[in-house]
Amino acid sequence: GIMRVGPRVEEIIDRMILRLKLPSTKSGDVKFIWAKDMNPEEYDEYRVSSGEEDKRLMADICVQEVSNAVRDILANQIGMSKEDLARETAKVFGFQRAGSQIEQLACAGIAAAADRGFAFISDDGRVSYCD
Repeated sequence: GIMRVGPRVEEIIDRMILRLKLPSTKSGDVKFIWAKDMNPEEYDEYRVSSGEEDKRLMADICVQEVSNAVRDILANQIGMSKEDLARETAKVFGFQRAGSQIEQLACAGIAAAADRGFAFISDDGRVSYCD
């Protein structure tokens, strides 16, 4: 991905995305650009790293991927606390400890999973799988 660009380059990229009519989503300050034929809301996969050499930065993982991982974790576990689910989600992507950024994205993925109908978050903080 493109890590840092100046405002002029960012403006050029944004114009190209609009002109090409590419779908895009935003997670925090990071913009994700999708292939023209992809609908981010229907994306149902996620990529895991096989080791340190191909581990992605948390900022390079879109919330749609995280919500898909949440769906799979809950399908195997049925339900768990939000905190445990955030830790398990971080582990799926190769992060052994959930720092604040990792925890923030994991929680956003849990919320997105609930919005997409994959999960139910109860008042006591437990998250359950929805089929």
